[in-house]
Amino acid sequence: DEPTIAAVDEALELVGDASVVVDPVMVSGSGATLLDPNAKAALIERILPRAAVATPNLLEARELAGLGEAATPQQLGEAILALGPAAVIVTGGHTDDGADVLVEDSGSLRIDGPRYPDGASHGSGCTHSSALAAFLARGADLDDAARWAREIAADAVGHGLREIGAGRLVEEFRRQLDQGMWAAVPTSESGHREAVMVRDFSEVPRDAERVVFYPPAAGG
Repeated sequence: DEPTIAAVDEALELVGDASVVVDPVMVSGSGATLLDPNAKAALIERILPRAAVATPNLLEARELAGLGEAATPQQLGEAILALGPAAVIVTGGHTDDGADVLVEDSGSLRIDGPRYPDGASHGSGCTHSSALAAFLARGADLDDAARWAREIAADAVGHGLREIGAGRLVEEFRRQLDQGMWAAVPTSESGHREAVMVRDFSEVPRDAERVVFYPPAAGG
């Protein structure tokens, strides 16, 4: 909502010259609207101009650009670029070919890669933007960071969970556990939370409230 956008805007005053990656989270992968009109206007006015990169999916790009289905990802990216971010990546999960399109003032870059239309895509946009922010923070140039972020997001979708729950499937967690990452699983019993360390997905308690991953270097 709008107060949340205002709070984020204030918080971004504190980050200095860090590269801010904005994943607008306006439209879900299933097409559900996640942002009310006032918040959308505040996002465009207050947050996008602060972004080093904005990473809308195709549906979100149409909303931000105010263009219809006939507009190409390139055209959408150019229209969003005019709203103030230094660069835009229109992610390709909703497109026919799955390519991401990076648009800057200096030109554009098409980023191809594997696509998993039957994969577990829930959370893939968050994975992409988080990976992108991490690579930029490590000093990668934008072209390389965008390629690597797409690769990580696609890999997560392709190795996600397909056999549990309902709705859009959740990406990546089984593969992370299979690769030897620890999982801390807080559970509640009589109001007490206990962290359970597991090595195999089958060991995760079904009443787990959340799963937190630790790489082997952190003690796994």
